[in-house]
Amino acid sequence: MQVRAVVNASGPWVKQTLDLDVTTHTENDVRLVKGSHIVVPRMFDHDYPYIFQHADGRVMFAIPYEQDFTLLGTTDIEVSDDPNSVVIDEVEIAYIIDAINEYFENPVRREDVIWNYSGVRPLFDDESKNASKVTRDYVLQLDDNGPPILSVFGGKITTFRKLSEQVVDMLKQPMAFRTPAWTAGTVLPGGNIENADFAAFETRCRQRYSWLDEAVLLDYTRNYGSDIESLLENCSNMHDLGQNFGGGLYEREVTYLIDNEWAESAEDILWRRSKKGLRVPDESKIDLQMFIARHDKPNELQGL
Repeated sequence: MQVRAVVNASGPWVKQTLDLDVTTHTENDVRLVKGSHIVVPRMFDHDYPYIFQHADGRVMFAIPYEQDFTLLGTTDIEVSDDPNSVVIDEVEIAYIIDAINEYFENPVRREDVIWNYSGVRPLFDDESKNASKVTRDYVLQLDDNGPPILSVFGGKITTFRKLSEQVVDMLKQPMAFRTPAWTAGTVLPGGNIENADFAAFETRCRQRYSWLDEAVLLDYTRNYGSDIESLLENCSNMHDLGQNFGGGLYEREVTYLIDNEWAESAEDILWRRSKKGLRVPDESKIDLQMFIARHDKPNELQGL
């Protein structure tokens, strides 16, 4: 297979990926900084987040999460291990709990922690001594001595559209694009909501899918937006949603995620595409994995 250009957006592995091309050299690199979070039962009865200044200068937060929970975080710990193997440790859990308890009257206890997760931030290495002070900005490197290779050092999900437009603009000349970057004027999947009025959209969905359980309706509108039409195509009653795995997870959603969002495992469904793992019973998770194993892969994935 031949390509006209390569965009190296491999996150923590950006330098290793670039090193595969022996003709390309760079002084740029990333620093891997672990951020860990914990989830506890809902701590307050409103939808506003709290942001705190911890004694060590770090910013902490308590954010309403999945209606019934609160998300607490986060940490900044430099790591050198394989990013795939990074997990939270007890020191981090204690750090988050102690920081949050400086501000709330009802303290969080270790046994309140329902779930936790960690991620690795591939931050552009600006040689800062403190991991918390490393820049969150990104650096784009274009090597066009031959077929162009554009590498992304750093970056985060909240700036991905701006980053993407800059990538396209940088490749415009070497690839002879005729149009400028276009993402800013295009809605995200599920974002085709008239006048961006979500409340009115919910009302229309409630009328159109009057048979749908209210909690499920709110879940689908919040997570799938206008794509709810595809999700519920040919459904006219709750029975049409298929097997109920508990926690608001039905066969129809599982199938949709497999066919449209490349989900391949129970972990994908419960945690990476949704957070229904917070509610689905443990015994149902085995049934879910068995269901996924029996499901035919979508046509476009066959033969890959």
